[in-house]
Amino acid sequence: MESIDLTYAAACQIINDSGLMHVRHAMGKSAVVLWGPTSGAIVGYDDDVNLQGSCKPCAFLTPDWNTSCPRGYALCSMHDNDSSC
Repeated sequence: MESIDLTYAAACQIINDSGLMHVRHAMGKSAVVLWGPTSGAIVGYDDDVNLQGSCKPCAFLTPDWNTSCPRGYALCSMHDNDSSC
C-alpha cells in the first residue's frame, strides 16, 4: 500500500515494467519506464517515456525466454538499459 501512496504523490516516476506501472497508469500519471525483455511498444502506454535496451525486446522468442536469454546474454534484468547487453 505504501508503494501505491508514493506513486500517487510522485510528480515524476522512473519505474520498470511491473504491476506498479499499471497501477500508476490507472491513476492517470505518466512515467519514464525502463523495459526488460518485454516491449513497451506492445504493452506500454503512449503517455510514458518508454526506454528499451538495444538487445531487447526478446520476450517469447523461445519457450524459456524468461530464464535463459535467447540471444545468449545474461538475464537483461542484470544489465543497464544500454547497448552493452
